[in-house]
Amino acid sequence: MKKFFLLILVFNFIPLNAQELSEHQLDSLYNIFLRMNEISSEVQPDLPGTEPEIIKCGLGIVHQIKSNIERYSSEKQQVLKTLLQRPVKQTSMVSPSGFFRIHYDTTGTAVPRYNLSLTLEENVMQVAAALDSSFRFEVNFLGYILPPSDNNAGGDDKYDVYILPLVVKQ
Repeated sequence: MKKFFLLILVFNFIPLNAQELSEHQLDSLYNIFLRMNEISSEVQPDLPGTEPEIIKCGLGIVHQIKSNIERYSSEKQQVLKTLLQRPVKQTSMVSPSGFFRIHYDTTGTAVPRYNLSLTLEENVMQVAAALDSSFRFEVNFLGYILPPSDNNAGGDDKYDVYILPLVVKQ
């Protein structure tokens, strides 16, 4: 089992333009999402002629799940909606720009370990620096508009980022 750590940005403002997925694709997406959230260890066979995908970020999967959630059975929808809720983390910090609130654990298996040679605080600061740098480039240089407020859903009006483990079994 390989573990990768993932930043999940809560993108409730992403337009949900559902693409047409087959029943098999929906089932595969559901199973990948469960494995990603350590709910299932069941390994699904790959489609013939396809390479197994290494998942480095779960955002695309989350977007596809949200885009197609109404196409799942009510039982699967309930499971998915529960997994899509904001996670509860042990602590948080505000990035130097003051725009992001980064939620993370300080103990257990979900402690940020992006760079094993750094301390927990240094790892979180690297995440904060990357977020602030991306924000400055996208908003100040490229001119993208600020994302809408989440109405204090993460504890304040800052943009919430959650550091979670992403488990990929191959």
